[in-house]
Amino acid sequence: MTPLEFMTRRKRLGLSQEELGRCLALVSSQPDGSPRAPIKQATIASWEGARGLPEWADDDTVLALFDAIDVKADEMCERIEGIIEHSSAVRDDPFVRVNGYATDGEFWTDWPDMTGWPHALWNLAATVAMDEMREEYGIVCTLLAQD
Repeated sequence: MTPLEFMTRRKRLGLSQEELGRCLALVSSQPDGSPRAPIKQATIASWEGARGLPEWADDDTVLALFDAIDVKADEMCERIEGIIEHSSAVRDDPFVRVNGYATDGEFWTDWPDMTGWPHALWNLAATVAMDEMREEYGIVCTLLAQD
């Protein structure tokens, strides 16, 4: 995989280099099964630059890691769709507010089971869920930061 393709895939997920480094640690573990430390932003930058990806990072491995992050984003999207649908039905209102997050700390406080995952991934998943709910059910959503 070229550095340009790697960078483009990161950007397609809506993640900064630092956020991707954290996500890569969450979707891969050490050979003994223990968690990995996040990959530093400078390392991701070097992979996207002239240095390129390390030797261990063959296309299949890198694609599998990006796929695992995408699966988590899909899980978030499904969770948000459920919240939107429930909120609209309970209030009998086609207008729904969806909580977005400006910081990881706020996100992790509301969703402890998502600790470690970047708030940006949640916000991206929320916009996908909002679009799908509008298209499928006519539910109009607004993404707003916490009060």
